[in-house]
Amino acid sequence: MELDRRSVIKAGALAGLAVAQPALAVGQQGRPALFVWDARFAPSAEVARLLRDRGTALIDARQDDLGIAWRERIPELLAANPGGIEGLTLWSDKFICESFGRDHGLGVAFEKPVMQAPGATPLLHWRLA
Repeated sequence: MELDRRSVIKAGALAGLAVAQPALAVGQQGRPALFVWDARFAPSAEVARLLRDRGTALIDARQDDLGIAWRERIPELLAANPGGIEGLTLWSDKFICESFGRDHGLGVAFEKPVMQAPGATPLLHWRLA
């Protein structure tokens, strides 16, 4: 594959968009009680960093078992802060949170695919309220 100036500029623009897109949406719906993220993906890590700096509790879906978190930590966070739950994760983590969230009166407030480089793992930016 030959690299030319146009290919390099296009790749850089896509990479910048992948990180900036979810970060731009942060704060549009208010601060969530919890943000679920995935450390394997740069856009997810960037939004987690921004929200952590604003005082939002975080759960890394790869490090913490979401099923256990929904039985222990998440209900406590929701009771202390009615801001809902936001995430930038794989569809499976969103599905787990949506399923457990129903028991706490939460439903999908928004769900949006995050644009990444072609062939990259698709992520969803979502919020339960």
